[in-house]
Order: sequence, then C-alpha cells, then structure tokens
Amino acid sequence: MKKVLESNKTYEIEISLEEKLELLNNKKIAIIGGNINSFKQLKNYLTNVTAYYNSTDDLSGLENYDAIFINHEWISHSLFDKVWTLRNKIDVPVLFISGTNAKQIIGQMYNGLKENA
Repeated sequence: MKKVLESNKTYEIEISLEEKLELLNNKKIAIIGGNINSFKQLKNYLTNVTAYYNSTDDLSGLENYDAIFINHEWISHSLFDKVWTLRNKIDVPVLFISGTNAKQIIGQMYNGLKENA
C-alpha cells in the first residue's frame, strides 16, 4: 500500500505486482531458507534472485547482494546462525519474509526494501 495525502485526507493505493517487480528486479537478492517449490514460483517473477537452503552452502558472496531475505519459517538453525553471524561483517540489509505464496513473498520483499531504503 502506498499512502497519498491530498487536502488533509490520506488515501491508501494498492501497489501493483508489476510495480513491485520493477523495484525487485533491479536488485540483486539472496533468499536464505524457504521452500524449494515456492522459490521455483518466485523465479517466474524475479530475474535476479538466488536461494540458499543448506548450512553447507557457500555464503561468501553475500556481501555482493543488495538485500538478503531470510524465510524464518523454512530455515535450519545452523543456516540461520551462519547468516546471522555473517550479517555483522557485511553492509547488506537482512530482512525477514515468511510463507510459501510467491505473490505474498514478493509483497513482503517490496515492503521490506521500501521501509529500509
């Protein structure tokens, strides 16, 4: 939702999926954790996104991303701990998402980036 102030009245305008994708597709995004099937759905919308599922994944390039999203509902403790420790060493926003619905996740990602811009 985008708030618009007009003559001392505030209106909320729904942001279209296309507008959300315009912002997200101009960012290099890492998703940590999550459901493999929902990531496949996300790849239908997002062009510049990489997923990491396992604590054995090489996370050494995370500092090259514009944003890191952790799906806190679908992540192992060891992978979370690995990313959480690494976040202090890199200058990349680490934000949280949840769920498996691709369009809802896109909305969460969009809102997270707009709030942390």
